[in-house]
Amino acid sequence: MSVPAPLPPNEAERLEALRGYDILDTGHENAYDDIVRLATYICGAPIGMVSLIDEHRQWFKAVVGIEATETPRAPSICAHAILQDDLFVVPDTLEDHRFEDNEFVTGEPRIRFYAGAPLKTPNGHNLGTLCVIDQVPRKLTDAQNQALQALGRQVSSLLELRRYSSELRERIEVQKRLERCLEEQLTLAQNLNLELERGQQALSQANQSLAALARTDALTGLHNRRALTDLLSSAFSFASRGGLPLSVVLLDVDHFKSYNDTFGHPAGDDLLRTLAELLRREIREHDVVARYGGEEFILLLPATDAEGGCWLADRLRKAIETYDWPLRPVTSSFGVATTSHATPEPASLVEAADRALYQSKRLGRNRVMHHVTFAANEPAMATA
Repeated sequence: MSVPAPLPPNEAERLEALRGYDILDTGHENAYDDIVRLATYICGAPIGMVSLIDEHRQWFKAVVGIEATETPRAPSICAHAILQDDLFVVPDTLEDHRFEDNEFVTGEPRIRFYAGAPLKTPNGHNLGTLCVIDQVPRKLTDAQNQALQALGRQVSSLLELRRYSSELRERIEVQKRLERCLEEQLTLAQNLNLELERGQQALSQANQSLAALARTDALTGLHNRRALTDLLSSAFSFASRGGLPLSVVLLDVDHFKSYNDTFGHPAGDDLLRTLAELLRREIREHDVVARYGGEEFILLLPATDAEGGCWLADRLRKAIETYDWPLRPVTSSFGVATTSHATPEPASLVEAADRALYQSKRLGRNRVMHHVTFAANEPAMATA
C-alpha cells in the first residue's frame, strides 16, 4: 500500500515561506523552463519538473514530458523528497514499499525512476524539488547527480530573486501610497486655506507673507537656516525609517572676502544671487538647496549615497568654475557627508560636511572632499 509522506516538522513555517515567494499559479517563465529542459537532457530522462509542494497539492512551475500542471500532494514522491536536504533518488519505485502501489506508479505517468533535488530557502525550508522522472528503473551517474543538484540550486536562486523583486515592488507601492496620501493631504490643506481666505483674506495673506519671510533668505530667495533645520530633520527621519542614504553638501565661495573688498558688497550680493540660481538649475527636483550663511550654501540630497553626493558636488563645482562670471573667475570648495548606521543625529551630518569643507579649503580649495566615517577618532577624508 502506498505510504504518504509525513509532514516536515516545520510545515507551518515552510508553507508561510512558500507563500512569501508569490509564485504559486503564476505563468510560464523561460528561465524555469530552460532549467527543466537542461535537467532532463543531462539526466537522459523523458520527464522533468519544478514542483512546489503546497498544503494539498504539488504545483508545477515548469514541466517537460507531461501535460499536467498540478497533482494531489498525498501520493506525490516530491512530498517525500522535501523531507531531506540532499538529492532524493528512487532507482525503482516497484522495489520501494513506499511507492510500489502509488497511483502515479501503477497509472500514468507510470513512474519507475525518480530523482529530486530540494529547493531550499536561505532559512532552510524545502519548498519543493527540481526532479527528473523515467518510466524504466535506472540510476544516475555521479556527474548527473551533481548537475541535478547544481540546477536545483539555480532554481532556488531564481526563487530568491523573485522574492526580492516582489519585496521591492511592495516597497515601491508603499512609497506610491504615501505619495498619494501626501498629495491628498496637500489638496485638503489647500482647500482649507481657500475657505479661510474667503473670510480673512487680508490676514491670511499677511500671515503667509510673514511665514515665507521667516523661512526664506532675503538675498537669494532660497530656504534660510531656520527652514533648513526643519527640512534636514524631516529628511533625516525619513532616511532613517526607510533605510535610505542621505547626503549633505556644504559649499563655500573661495576668496569671497577678497571679492567683496575688490568689487564692493553689491557685487558680492550679485554673485550670491547668481550662484543661488545656478544651484537651483543644477540640482534635482527633490533635492533641497538653502543659504547656510554668508557665502556658504547647503544642499540636502535624499536617497543619495556617498558616490552620488560627490558626483553632484563635483558637477556643481565645475559649473561654478566654468560659468561666465562678469568680474573675475569664481571657484568654490565643497564638503560632502553621508549618513551611516553610526550617524547620531541630523546636526552631526552637517558638522561632518563642515569638517570635509574645512579639509577642502586646507588642501587648496576648488575641490570636493567627502567625510568617510563617524567614528570617534579623526575622520578620514577622500577627494571626490
